[in-house]
Amino acid sequence: MAARKVKSRVSNKVITVVGMGMSPDDLSSRALSIVQEADILIGGKRHLKYFSKLSAQKVPIFKNLEEVLSVINTSIKRRKKVVVIASGDPGYYGIATYLIKHLGKDKVEIIPNVTTFQAAFAKIKESWDDAFLLSLHGRPIPHLSPLLKKHKKIGLLTDNKNTPGKIAKSVLSEDISLGTTRVFIIEELGRKGERVHKCLLRNVTNKTFSSLNVMILISSSQDEGAEEENIRIGMPDELFSHQGGLITKDDVRAFTLAKLNLPRKGVLWDIGSGSGSVAIEAALLAPELTIFAIEKYNKRIKDINKNIGKFHTADTVTPISGEAPQVLKALTKPNRIFVGGTEGQLLPILRYCRRVLLPSGKIVINAATLETVNSAVSFFEKVGWLSNVTLLNISKMKRIGKQRRFQSLNPVFVIEGIRKQG
Repeated sequence: MAARKVKSRVSNKVITVVGMGMSPDDLSSRALSIVQEADILIGGKRHLKYFSKLSAQKVPIFKNLEEVLSVINTSIKRRKKVVVIASGDPGYYGIATYLIKHLGKDKVEIIPNVTTFQAAFAKIKESWDDAFLLSLHGRPIPHLSPLLKKHKKIGLLTDNKNTPGKIAKSVLSEDISLGTTRVFIIEELGRKGERVHKCLLRNVTNKTFSSLNVMILISSSQDEGAEEENIRIGMPDELFSHQGGLITKDDVRAFTLAKLNLPRKGVLWDIGSGSGSVAIEAALLAPELTIFAIEKYNKRIKDINKNIGKFHTADTVTPISGEAPQVLKALTKPNRIFVGGTEGQLLPILRYCRRVLLPSGKIVINAATLETVNSAVSFFEKVGWLSNVTLLNISKMKRIGKQRRFQSLNPVFVIEGIRKQG
């Protein structure tokens, strides 16, 4: 049967973004015909070389995105057919996001293709539906050790600064026991010089690789049971070291964390941390957070450190010894603040927190008295913030002889203060 001729429909009213996959060999007939019909062809220098024989005007992309945008707008006005070629899939850590943001969805058509991660995991014959994927292009290396304890597989797009060696050193500085993590580094993926390296993480630190590589880490210690333990919410109080019942009770802790609505990344302050139970459970739920557990009493700081060690959250939770609000001035500005205890310093703490809380931030306070509720709500009203109060009356079943009854716990007020947008 003769091959059916694919008719291209390149519009001169929109730009077409074509994903190249790993090389031009991955282009479909439709995608190839779109590239061949372009009047203006935009892409990285390496990609434009593949189409050097085409008559289209070539516009290279490097760090000139504003200039490229100007060329696109001018070309559309002149009814030119504009095609942007991108490596991998343009909608996955690609240029499509930037173009849609500045041109609008109506002006952009996307032809998808194979992503780098798809090709890399296929190359090492591993599934990737259970992988945690990150791009480190122009981004700082996050805390990877807690992620390796939560996810069996992690895929990383590296760059000239965040090399496999630097990434390995970062992980091992957080937890030396992760040195036996299996690592695959695929160089020049889809090109003539393609190579696959398999080694242990501890053996990567002093090695160099081509700047074009993707890194896959497969944890040797993570198992299904450990993963389930890491994502539990409202862990039993008896699992934590604490002084004389000074702990945010499990049921209250679960509700409090729900009200905090933790972001995936950012900074959380736990003021009056006590045993650190809220900070530690927050770290298990959102291991990419940076969490400061602030406590003035040394005995409680010792409990926090014990619990950090027990739950392996040292990469996420940092104990801070001192009294709020003075000690807060040295900390990174927060996205969320939990106030578990104030030692009579509620209003000074709230005044300072109001000044430093980042936009769209939130403060959650646990209180035992109506006086604290009235002070907090009055403060939030005065500064123009939204506030909500929930009273938790919790009773636990207790056995008395051969019978059972419910015994009530001390009521807890959960107060929310929400910074209004703008």
